[in-house]
This record gives sequence, C-alpha cells and structure tokens, in this order.
Amino acid sequence: MKRIYNLFVLLCVGLFFTTCKKDTHSSLPNADPFIAKAKAYFLSVSSATSRADNPRAVAARTVRWDQATVVNLSVGRAVLVPVRYDKELFIRTTQGGPNNFHLSNLTHLLVYQSKGLFHAEVITGFPDTNYLWHPRGHFSGIVYVEDWVGNALAKYLYEQGGAIRKAVPGSVAAAVPPPAAVSASVSPAAVSVAPSNVVTIEVCYQITGYNYSTASPDEGFAWSEAPVCRPSMVPVDDDPVAVDYGDAVGGASGGGGTASSSSAASFSIAIGHNLIANIADYFKCFINTPFSTYQVMVCVDQPKPGTRDAWTFSASDGSVDIGGKTNPFDVGHTFLVFTETTGGNVITRNVGFYPTTLVQPLSPIAKGALNDDEMHAYNISGSFTVSSTLFFNMLTNVEQNSKNTYDLDNNNCTTFAINALAAGHIYLPSTIGSWLFGMGNDPGDLGEDIRATNFVGMTRSTDQTVHMNAGVCN
Repeated sequence: MKRIYNLFVLLCVGLFFTTCKKDTHSSLPNADPFIAKAKAYFLSVSSATSRADNPRAVAARTVRWDQATVVNLSVGRAVLVPVRYDKELFIRTTQGGPNNFHLSNLTHLLVYQSKGLFHAEVITGFPDTNYLWHPRGHFSGIVYVEDWVGNALAKYLYEQGGAIRKAVPGSVAAAVPPPAAVSASVSPAAVSVAPSNVVTIEVCYQITGYNYSTASPDEGFAWSEAPVCRPSMVPVDDDPVAVDYGDAVGGASGGGGTASSSSAASFSIAIGHNLIANIADYFKCFINTPFSTYQVMVCVDQPKPGTRDAWTFSASDGSVDIGGKTNPFDVGHTFLVFTETTGGNVITRNVGFYPTTLVQPLSPIAKGALNDDEMHAYNISGSFTVSSTLFFNMLTNVEQNSKNTYDLDNNNCTTFAINALAAGHIYLPSTIGSWLFGMGNDPGDLGEDIRATNFVGMTRSTDQTVHMNAGVCN
C-alpha cells in the first residue's frame, strides 16, 4: 500500500462470515467511460460467495468506486479502486519489520483488459522494509493476486533492484537468501544438510492478520495464512502476459504507473515555532539521584480525535503552505513530556520533533530539529513511571537524534517519539498509515493504539492535563 489514490494529505509528520458491501454512490466523479465499463464488469462477476477459508475475502469490505483511478500499466489502461474493510483489520508480515499495516491501505481492486477480455482482480501489496525506506521507488515486497471471492490467482515476490519471482507450488528453485534488509522467518526444521555438506535454509514469508480494537472484545480475531517459501518461487523472465502488479500497488509515483488523477503537492508540514537551541542545556536540570521519581508522557494530537484518520480539514496545527496561506489540513502531532520529581521539586520539559524547512510528500526530507511543545494541545496521552536508568536512556536517545534528518515517511514526529520511548523499554505499536505518495507512522494511528491497548504500567488519559515546563537550576 504505498500509493493510495486519495485526497492529497500530509502528516507531521487500528471473523465472521459476511458478504461484501456494494457502494451506494450513484455516480462516479471521474467521467472516464472506462471506469464505468470496469464497474459494470465487476458487478457482473462479484456476486459469488466468498471463500470461508480466506479471512480477508469474507470480511465486510466496500469497493470505493468514488475513488477509482485510471492507471497505465504494461497491459494498457486499467482501473485501480481502493477496497475498504469495515472493521479495523491489520496485517503484520515477516518482511515488513515490526510494523502493523492497515489492510485497507494495502488492498485494491484492479480491472483491466487483456486480449479483449476484462479481468477483475483483488491485489494486496505487502511492502518490505526496503520499500518502507524508499516509498517513491519501485515496489518491493509480496503481492497477492486473487479473485473477488478469495481464490488465489498468483503470488509474486518483488525484490529490491527489480527482480520478480512467482510462487509455483511444487517447483524446485535455488534457496537464495533474501536481501539483508528484509526480515524473514526461518524455521529450524527447514535447515537440512545436503550430501555435499552445504546447508540449505528455506526462507518463508508469512502474513498475520488481527484486530486489536477493544470496542467490542467479542468481535476480535486473529489469523495467519500459509507462508510463501522462497524455494517454491521461480524467476519471472519477460513473461508476455504478466501484469506489472508492482506498479499497480506502488501507485503513480512508483516505477512506471501513471495516474489520471491530480497529484499537486502544494501543502507543507508545519515547522516548530519554539525551537530548542541546545537540547543538552534544555535537559540539564534533570539529575540522576536515588531520591527522585521519573515519568515520561507521550501526548498525541490526533487530527480527528477518536479515529485513525490521518488528516482532517482544519488549521489547528498552524501549518502553512508554500505561498504562506493557512493549510486547511490538520495532520496532528506527537510529542513527549519528561518529568523528574524530587520531594517538592518538579522538573518538566516538553519536546517534539519537526522539520526545519517546509516538507511535503513529494519533497519529504529536511534537517530535523527539536521544539519546546509546552503550548501544544493534545487529546490522548499515555504516562509511564520508569527507573532513573530508563529515563536517562530516553533523554540520551532524544539528544543523540535531535539533529537527525526529518523524513515524512521514516522519521517524522510520531516515529521519533516511538523510538525514544523504546530506548526506555516502552514499546508502542508501529502502525503504518498511508497518504498520497507516502506511508509511515502517524498521530491518528498512535492515538488509537494507545486508546485500544492496556500497556503494562501505562496510565491513559483523554483529558488534557497541564504540561507546561517547570523547574529551574543553575
């Protein structure tokens, strides 16, 4: 899910048998007659009952024809349509690192013509860690191709560098390790010693789905699907009938696919208004003593409180676009509050991570800087009491990374906070959200992760408390 054809948005940067929902939109905003033809064909073949053994196919979902886009692929013009799951369904993969992905952000309906015949396929792209670091390049990861009812049509492995392998059950292929940056599951039972005394390792890629929303515990579920093992995947060499699914899941800014929708990138991420000149001086009042107690609070300003939405129409974050006009998108923010209490003396410092220059999805990287966020509002927080060792580990992490590059996809304000907390052995979920031309951590998802999960030692609050800086020292 790297290129989602939605309204342009920026970030500062959450099983039971059901039938699919037909969308109720009476007209398509795109007047391209090819979309109307694609929709008519899909509706004529989508009435069959979904396979009960495919949890992704039986879950309630809606085809968003109002967001349909015409793309140019190797087979010619095709229609790409987002598929939205009604419940908060998430996917974790062995090649996607410790990240959680929205299934809705990974899944599209692809309708195209080949040799005069229409085809309708559900494509689900599971990105690997290489693609997460460079979402504007060629897609790399696993692509599942299925029909609407959940029958498997093909599975492809897109490797960094452009090589493609196709799963062929029962085939014999050389067991070649995957790229070093891609994590993979290796079972001890899969290691064998051949007569030549060469150790062969069978590398397998697996996806796990789950719903950890606490809104209705009885409706929660989790599943895992059969792994795709590399020895059963053979190279795809100039297959004349292959569809370039990597371009489809990669989107308009990937390697080759072009969309007919507008991709203007005119809005930018807000920069800090109260930058911290010297973080060591800012933290100098914190002293490691055996008589003090230590607390860290992660504060999340969700764009739309109580939802995983990555944006909303508002200018509450004060960001501006390149022309100096108010940005109508509120993309939220995540920041940390550190507090040391010694007797009646309280030291508090607020810190958040920002770009020093304007950042936007098509220009996502800038020098980073820390900001004093004592005046920043938030709607949900999680507080943790920690030992002095873990507290100062987090302060050190913040100091060491204070001038790191701000990257909208890989090191934004939310990523920075998650990583700093991990240095103190506080491990919050890394849920990946998507926006036009990018994907990464975001305040909407982090806020809902905090709301939905009872982390050990965490005090959750949905009431904003006073978090002004406090305490002075020589």
